[in-house]
Amino acid sequence: MIGASPLFFYGGANWMVRLIITLSKRSQLFFFCVFLSCSRDTQEIQKAFELLTFPQNKWAIGDFGPETDQELKDLLRRHAPAFWVSAGSCVPMDFYRQYVPLLRFHREGVSGEVLDRGILKKFERDFSVNYELAASPDCLQNVRPPLYAYAWHEQMALADGRKVPVKVLNYAFSFYKSGLPAQLGFFQGMGLFGRNDFWHYLDIHGAIFLLLNEQSQLFSLVLAQHNHFRTFIVGADISQVNPIEICFAIRSNEPYLCPDKKKSFPTAPTWQEMRFITTGMQKPFLGAYDLVPEKKSRERLSYRLEFLRHRDPLITSWVPLGPEIKIWGIFSTFFRRSPPGMAIYTTPALLPFSKTAQYFYFDPSNDKAFTIHAENMKDFLNPEVERVFVMNQQHFLSVLNKSGFFVDQ
Repeated sequence: MIGASPLFFYGGANWMVRLIITLSKRSQLFFFCVFLSCSRDTQEIQKAFELLTFPQNKWAIGDFGPETDQELKDLLRRHAPAFWVSAGSCVPMDFYRQYVPLLRFHREGVSGEVLDRGILKKFERDFSVNYELAASPDCLQNVRPPLYAYAWHEQMALADGRKVPVKVLNYAFSFYKSGLPAQLGFFQGMGLFGRNDFWHYLDIHGAIFLLLNEQSQLFSLVLAQHNHFRTFIVGADISQVNPIEICFAIRSNEPYLCPDKKKSFPTAPTWQEMRFITTGMQKPFLGAYDLVPEKKSRERLSYRLEFLRHRDPLITSWVPLGPEIKIWGIFSTFFRRSPPGMAIYTTPALLPFSKTAQYFYFDPSNDKAFTIHAENMKDFLNPEVERVFVMNQQHFLSVLNKSGFFVDQ
């Protein structure tokens, strides 16, 4: 992942913002102000995080939430994807058995070992807590890592205001480290701000979401990549195959549908750049390309499915779950923080998740949607999403109907 999460930003102003902005007059660099210097009211952040997880008055130290019900567990098993990684890469780890034992917390002059998920739960909403690692190897990996999974029911809105029941399956690995995309521009590739292959600790937001209808038919796949999403419709963009094959990009660990051959995918640090991400056109200053290698350079990933309870701190922690890497050892930045929990993945304005899925189904020919989106998504906490949502929802539902889903709805 390029950054911890679209929502996780706060901190004081520093001169780096002025320095970087002077390097280019391109408006794309506005996000450096957002992520490096613009502080946000703590109550505003807390309100957003409550919407993404659950209300503060429902929080309890020993409450890890409900389990995914048996029907959804069976569906998670049935639809679990096949995964491929670049040969020789640092593959996923076991978060609780390998990573957490290395964590140490620091809070108001008190330090201690984290040891288990109970300590993470205790501190998951305490922004005075910082985590460090007792040891910092170059790679932590597992020969058969857990694929963390949970699922839920929700109502998906149709264009006429009616709602239909859908099931959302969520899968994610835990990578020890995250790097920048393999194919960078000259300025980025210089490595002036740190190791491009070790940009931040912990990568848990590169997720796979599957949407099923009431009859448990898979109709859509959504991939969470960097700080944006890509939506696919079964029968139009992808065929009805099981398992779906997912390849992780070199260095960045971002999930992509496995191509038949080596392929570069346009990407960018913020979701404002969806025109470039979707079409490859109008490359921004910090646009880059993720790379999935040719088949002979991939290895099939062996894993075990591990179900998380819905309020597990790996999902619901507001606090970054690891150390921060400072630029030149001095300057703090959103992009090099460890991420908060898996549920801190979008803006509350795009909840429930089926709204996120519809929103990020851009019609490549709809230039108006890209333009409005870029302008209205500068504020991650309070974006104006409805105009683009209406356009993209119409496109999503039209393609969905042509593929035979929700025709009679």
